[in-house]
Amino acid sequence: MNSPAKELFRSVVSGYEGMLRYLDGVGSFLVLLIMILVCTDIAARSIFNSPLSGVPIVVSLCITVVVFIQLGSSVRALRMVSSDQLLNQIKRKAPRLGDKIERFFFLLCSLIFLLMAKAVWPPMLDAIADNEFVGVVGTFTAPTWPMYVVVFCGCVLTSLQYFIHTCSSRVAALVKD
Repeated sequence: MNSPAKELFRSVVSGYEGMLRYLDGVGSFLVLLIMILVCTDIAARSIFNSPLSGVPIVVSLCITVVVFIQLGSSVRALRMVSSDQLLNQIKRKAPRLGDKIERFFFLLCSLIFLLMAKAVWPPMLDAIADNEFVGVVGTFTAPTWPMYVVVFCGCVLTSLQYFIHTCSSRVAALVKD
């Protein structure tokens, strides 16, 4: 029989994973929009000999947004680039030690992303308070605060996902014992 705490944890994680899938879709849609924008800019340069104003700025902001909006989903699917050959060898020879190392890695990553969120917090607040923007006034400007908000939220969500992996690994290790 499952305890109410386990059921609550599963339902919260399930809702969280649904949100990550939604954000992953939003990030993929943004990639499509970036492609359309770049192709339109190339066509405007070729046909009318006039580029679209602000395309490099929008693309650079959107690339950052796409990375951080999809980061939690990548971690959830364990698709982050890592060299786990040594860990896999340790797991084969000493499964418990391998599981402990993996949990430590997940916990360390969770802390690193929390530190990144903490580092982004002050510039995000400054960008919002000062109405910070990039570009050239009169030509094209874009606010920077939405990018900072997405980076902050992406770091928090990624940290949470690594923590979920830490807890899930711990539960799996307890079940093995």
